[in-house]
Amino acid sequence: MTSSSSNVSRNEKNRQDNDKTFKNLLDNIEKLNPKNWPLSNDGQIDKIQFGDYNIRNLCQQFQIDEKSTIQSFRIYKMDLGKKEIPEDLKPLYKSIATIPVSTSECERNHVTTKNFFKYKNCCCSFIY
Repeated sequence: MTSSSSNVSRNEKNRQDNDKTFKNLLDNIEKLNPKNWPLSNDGQIDKIQFGDYNIRNLCQQFQIDEKSTIQSFRIYKMDLGKKEIPEDLKPLYKSIATIPVSTSECERNHVTTKNFFKYKNCCCSFIY
């Protein structure tokens, strides 16, 4: 294998890894949106642990305290996302708000991020 073809395959692998990382990030972020939470027949949260794994991943990625964030996320879910975002969950929202959406690959998935911030309780007005 020539060095140029080696570089191409290495670059392709890096691109695929970046795509996978970005898709995982979006999947994790989507779990914060109340519209994506499973509800029981009586309109309550079906599984209180829904999204905990995703929140844990985000906490590790942004180096945020997992325990307090997950506890706050559960409280937020019990309120069905209709009340104010709990204080211990706000650092995660602030961290997500720092993610730039500028490359062409990001633009393809921009709708997910845009919808996340458009949601009335996730508008991030608490950041400023």
